[in-house]
Amino acid sequence: MCMICNKAGQGPVLKCENPKCSCQFHVECARINKYHLECFLTEEGFKYYIYCHTHRPLEFLKNLEF
Repeated sequence: MCMICNKAGQGPVLKCENPKCSCQFHVECARINKYHLECFLTEEGFKYYIYCHTHRPLEFLKNLEF
């Protein structure tokens, strides 16, 4: 279930990349709410990393405009 919209069965969800975190989100819900998503092209294809607000990478937080 998406922790943002609280709906299940509305499409795939991704889990926060922090191994101790159980937060899951729909990609679109995360995008609308400005969650941190990274996408890299690897030899195996695209690899996505998504983080909840608590576990955003420090480098990302330093670049935020306040």
